[in-house]
Amino acid sequence: MDPSFIIPRLITELLLPGIFELPEIKNFYTSFSQIKPSASSCIHELTLVIERLRENVKPRITITCSDEVEKNQIKASIKEAAKSTAFILQLLTGREIKDVSVIDENPEKDESIIYQYTIALRKEENEILLEISIPGRFFNILIPSLDASCINDNISDLLIPFFKKPDLLYPSIAMLLSKLDSIELSSMLNLLKRNNRLSDYQLVLLISGFPEYSLKIKNALSKKSQEILREELKKYKGRVSKEDIACGIYSVEENISHVYKKEKNHIADRLKSLSILIKKITDYELYMRKSWPEWISEMEQKNMLYKTILKCSDRILQDAFPGYNEEKYPFFTKNFSPARISELFSADISRPPRSVPEARIIIIKKYRKLITETLRYNHEDFAYIAAAVIKNSDFEIIVRNTGWYILSTALKQCSRKLADRITGNINFPASVLIKGVISGTINPDIIHDEIQVNRAGNECVKVILELYLDGIIELEI
Repeated sequence: MDPSFIIPRLITELLLPGIFELPEIKNFYTSFSQIKPSASSCIHELTLVIERLRENVKPRITITCSDEVEKNQIKASIKEAAKSTAFILQLLTGREIKDVSVIDENPEKDESIIYQYTIALRKEENEILLEISIPGRFFNILIPSLDASCINDNISDLLIPFFKKPDLLYPSIAMLLSKLDSIELSSMLNLLKRNNRLSDYQLVLLISGFPEYSLKIKNALSKKSQEILREELKKYKGRVSKEDIACGIYSVEENISHVYKKEKNHIADRLKSLSILIKKITDYELYMRKSWPEWISEMEQKNMLYKTILKCSDRILQDAFPGYNEEKYPFFTKNFSPARISELFSADISRPPRSVPEARIIIIKKYRKLITETLRYNHEDFAYIAAAVIKNSDFEIIVRNTGWYILSTALKQCSRKLADRITGNINFPASVLIKGVISGTINPDIIHDEIQVNRAGNECVKVILELYLDGIIELEI
């Protein structure tokens, strides 16, 4: 699935969060068309009304289905999914959304620029089509927003930077404090506490940063925690700086993001779904860096082609090498018997759309994994691996995946020059937190012995190599 087809799937996850997991839809095979400008003005069955502070944005949905019962089930699923739309849009964009509702047929004609894509739901002989029409003004909700005054034929390419932002899946604590009810907030704070991801001092910083939510935060805690917090607030009264507050807010947001990766609830589930889809974008971008023959040639030059092929299933090889012939792919005859080649490629394979690039992506990633396994990196190689990062902007991606504390602990074994390069390319306030740990001004009572530093180095190496394998960052190795 290439980015032009992934983008409509991502947009659907924003407009109708979790719709493909609902009982009436989850058993369908889904496929998406590309999103394109359209002049269509047909009557739509449903309209999503996204209420912003100064305007309403109205994406519309047309359902093509021969069975009236199934059509009503799809409508019910859309209305159910839309209950989460306002929350998810705010969570990912930071924009204020007053409400999102679904209304039936809306005869109003939208005079603005419209973009459309189609979702096909298939099961056995049954097919249902959902045509999604989105006003260009919808994309003003995203950050960075898009110019809605002109038609963008390459709208998918323009949306990719939004979905690839390193902080996209970092929930805003301000938004969560505003939108979560007392039970949901209590559940989130308890989850952080159970995972040792929320200290009493961090609660002090949250209340100092968001005094308007002071009572809401306190009421979400147990009585014992409230008593401890009261003492902590007295202890730090007048001693908390704006930088302290910024660092505290960042660390809590980072902890929420990391805890939600392992948790199962409606927020975590949506973040995981988006993460999987965003990863497909980077997978395809990795594949497109070179032509397929160039990838094959590189594997051969590094004596990794045969080893890589052995790691692949027959179906992956069949999809990755369609129309096999000896002249086109001579390496097979060098390494496999005629009987084995016949077994692989003699059958007439029915392939779903986009199976060829997806299979090739799997092969490329297996090849890159073999390279890193051959080199056998560990904590002793952290400085070398960190120095091998090609783009300075990738350090922001790295810290979002390692966490600032793990990275700062690992940097204690590195040269000042390397530490300065890394922190100089990480945004505030994470850069301040990392420098504070290295210098000993943050958590001065914690002694980082060799075991802790080595463990952090191992974790950072693991994360950096995973990012490299997925094509999210590049290393000079």
